[in-house]
Amino acid sequence: MKNATLSALLLLVLGGTWAGVAAAQADDETEGGAATSESADEATGDEAAPEEAAPEEPTAEPTEEPTEEIEAPVEEPVEEPPPVEETPTEAATTGLAAPAEGSDEGDTDAEATEEAAEGEGEEESAESEPPPWRNTFFNYTNQFTTNSLWRGAQLSYNPVWQMLFSVVPRWYPGTGGFLRANLGFSLEVTDTDSNALNREPLLNDIVIDYSHPINLGDGFMLMPAARLTIPVSRSSLAAQRYLNLGGQLTAIKIIPEAGNLTLALLGRYSYWFAGSNVTLTSDPQPDICPPAPATQTAGGGTIAPDASLTTCGQFGTTATARHVVLAGLSATMTPVGAFSINLSAFLFLTYGHDLAPAYVNVATSEAPLRIDDGSPTHWQNYTYISLSVAYQFTPWLNMSLGIQNSGNVAPVYDSSGNVYNPLFTPDTQLYLTATFTLDELFVEITGRGEENLTPEQRQRRQQGLAAAPGVGGSF
Repeated sequence: MKNATLSALLLLVLGGTWAGVAAAQADDETEGGAATSESADEATGDEAAPEEAAPEEPTAEPTEEPTEEIEAPVEEPVEEPPPVEETPTEAATTGLAAPAEGSDEGDTDAEATEEAAEGEGEEESAESEPPPWRNTFFNYTNQFTTNSLWRGAQLSYNPVWQMLFSVVPRWYPGTGGFLRANLGFSLEVTDTDSNALNREPLLNDIVIDYSHPINLGDGFMLMPAARLTIPVSRSSLAAQRYLNLGGQLTAIKIIPEAGNLTLALLGRYSYWFAGSNVTLTSDPQPDICPPAPATQTAGGGTIAPDASLTTCGQFGTTATARHVVLAGLSATMTPVGAFSINLSAFLFLTYGHDLAPAYVNVATSEAPLRIDDGSPTHWQNYTYISLSVAYQFTPWLNMSLGIQNSGNVAPVYDSSGNVYNPLFTPDTQLYLTATFTLDELFVEITGRGEENLTPEQRQRRQQGLAAAPGVGGSF
């Protein structure tokens, strides 16, 4: 090092003539000096050009550090095989920034790396996976008939105001689908002439279904579902119903370009297992029996039976439903922010139980007279049509206002056989529904996190992607 310093001083004194001699002496006394000086020339560039002796200045102390940095990459290209083994196809793929195809060609190292990455991703997703109980809704609905607003719309002023309450818990078992239940009850606030159970909470049948969405791509989805109904309502108990089993299929198309439009086409079939073909009452009364046929005497006259001596437990003459077929279409659009519009139309086709033959004693015969089931048809048709607007105020609160042609279902034909107006019936109602997402409300209260969902995603989850029509415009 001392000799190198002296050489530098001599170089400054003697000038450019002795520069080569001093550089040679420095190269002989320091290993790799030539390579270091050349590297220094390349590193300094134009700054070293004016004087030939300038490259000698960094050789005083930093000589060993550049040597280590330069020697390492010199040996690496020799040991690295990819540049040598790269095929023209791979080179073209790399140039086009296309995904590598090593795993398809049997690259086990790449597959092992991907599997390890997937395993780490699964562990991270398992840690951050949301709870299985989520997207649970509580619905509160107020609905009243349109005739309540216009006193002269009917002969007798008979307004109807009902309150509906329902809880729809949902469970994701990790199979790609979800299990859902619907539990609720209704309460009529007003005193109507057609109902003797005013201001008495009436339970609805409990509905449990399992749905499994299948993504077909391009915005298409299929959602098959298995459905179970447990009869707990008064009407089901009066009909001695045991169980209802059914299947449902929903085809869904999502069109983001059309205001986030979601179209859902739904079809369902279910069957009621029951012990009676008609609705029965707990206490048989004479005034609820159908009039018995008059008997003809031998002299040509007729004798009407005494109604006070006739008792039965049958409520009305209509058979209860056995087969139920449902078809419908639901369209939901979210054009602006959290504002959405929904239009739903459903057709119910029910096939009632066959009626047993009736036997009547007549005076002209010792054997009773048999009267077979003379019903022209056991099919009964109903509709449900609803138009509503909704707004997602918070992640846990959605409000919807709409109009529906019935609080439950509207018959297609009136008592005289004429077809009802499907949009405006005597039972057409206005309704206001508040939907609370209970798990989101829990997160809001506890501050444990938030789920980044768009308004249209929340609306689809709330509706279950067109689950099924129900009371109060809640599908």
